Amino acid sequence: MKRLFAALAFLLAGTVAAQDFTPVQGHYWNPNESGTGYNISVQNGTMVVAIYSYTPAGRAQWYLVVCNIDGDTCSGALQRYSDGQSIGGSYAAPVLDGNDGTATFKWLTEARLEVLLPQARKTTIVPLEFKRNNGAAAMLGKWVFVAFDSQGKTRATPVLNFTEIDKDNEFVYAPDQSASCRLLLLGIFGCKILDIDNLPSAVWTVALFFNDARGASGNTLDGDIVVQGYRLNPADNAAP
Repeated sequence: MKRLFAALAFLLAGTVAAQDFTPVQGHYWNPNESGTGYNISVQNGTMVVAIYSYTPAGRAQWYLVVCNIDGDTCSGALQRYSDGQSIGGSYAAPVLDGNDGTATFKWLTEARLEVLLPQARKTTIVPLEFKRNNGAAAMLGKWVFVAFDSQGKTRATPVLNFTEIDKDNEFVYAPDQSASCRLLLLGIFGCKILDIDNLPSAVWTVALFFNDARGASGNTLDGDIVVQGYRLNPADNAAP
């Protein structure tokens, strides 16, 4: 399983490093660290990140990071601000109150960042999903799947762009890649991916966890296979 995750990370990181990607912009967080957030905007290779966090004493603290994306990485000072306008008060200019070190953001995919913060703290952030599709529509968007078998062979799909849903909200299709997934139970899909690594087909049963899908093969030709998938553009999965 560790090798599977390593292969997935290598595949996706390679896509990002070539700059052939469009960063998903908006509100990011670590689901295991509720209460801290990162609002990310990118324009012409420059990234601006507004961070809300807290001081060691528990008081709210805002930061601003401005940096230029170099390959898949962006580093800048954690500029600390204080005073400024209250929510119901008259305008008061914020005061730059120094910085608390450097923040480094590494794009693992178009919608997943590893963040290195002062005191060697590392966290991984993803876009906040606050209105998620149900049914087959939950699979909409761009996906990459990696499968790893007991003989040590790894198979990876191209980017699968699921764009179509049938009228019964049961099937979702990636027509350009001849791939489809059928909703079996809430959050459980049977996915048929054609012509991967010279196999006639691969049939995987996967469970959907937000922007990840994990499962196993239902095709005896594949042997003992585990599967990991990651959605590349969660922002495109907004509810209609």
